[in-house]
Amino acid sequence: MTGRTYEVLYQDKEYEVVVDYASFATNSDYVSVYKRWLGFRKTLYRGYYGSETDSLRSRKAIESFLKKQN
Repeated sequence: MTGRTYEVLYQDKEYEVVVDYASFATNSDYVSVYKRWLGFRKTLYRGYYGSETDSLRSRKAIESFLKKQN
């Protein structure tokens, strides 16, 4: 595999979720959750996500996930 691969999983006016890379050996994905504001991005979470990443495809799911992390 050459270079770094990523996939924008979810994006709206407030949040952006990016799957940076997937690990098939551990069945977890390395994800980044960003807060968007006036063209800038602030990292809210960066790390492994052991559940199905498709569950982070809504604002409500993202906010629930971030509350559990704090």
